[in-house]
Amino acid sequence: MLRSLNAEISSSSLLIPQVPAPIKRKALLFHRLFLLPPVVPAGCKNLKIFMSTLKEILTRRPVAATIRLTVPAGGAKPAPPVGPALGQYRLNLMAFCKDFNVRTQKYKPDTPMAVTITAFRDNTFEFIVKSPSVTWYLKKAAGVENGSGRPGHVTASTITLKHMYEIAKIKQSDPFCQYMSLESISKSIIGTANSMGIKVQKELD
Repeated sequence: MLRSLNAEISSSSLLIPQVPAPIKRKALLFHRLFLLPPVVPAGCKNLKIFMSTLKEILTRRPVAATIRLTVPAGGAKPAPPVGPALGQYRLNLMAFCKDFNVRTQKYKPDTPMAVTITAFRDNTFEFIVKSPSVTWYLKKAAGVENGSGRPGHVTASTITLKHMYEIAKIKQSDPFCQYMSLESISKSIIGTANSMGIKVQKELD
């Protein structure tokens, strides 16, 4: 498809020669999609999905930066680290703080939340919030500051299956885990616990 577009761009007399080729290509593709009868590529059975995907590509905003921060739940403020990180891209600090604090109000205060902010060149943004890491939850549940220095030989602490299940339910709300089963997440948590020297058993002795 790209080759045919390039050929049409080079041969078309309707497009202004001074316009850069990528912009010409987008304009021509837009013309094909929305002004001409749609042509679905071979193997694509769902026209609606195909059209929505291409429309999303055409209307996608250019990204200026991807910002990764750790911010306390319900504690986003225009002060560091949030202020300088967002301010350099002229993003709306108050809008971010308000939205972030609303999204994280269900967590205990000062819980470290991982947030990934996509800053666009038009000074708008969107962000994804992830719950704290599994290791953070395991250390909290086990009541230790660090895991074992010799996992498999020295046990740092012990947690119950109930603890592990509660952590799995929280992690399932993360964007990248929402389609995983609780069983799969639980197995992953048990593996992480073992690597930290934290034993998982049915009940505490």
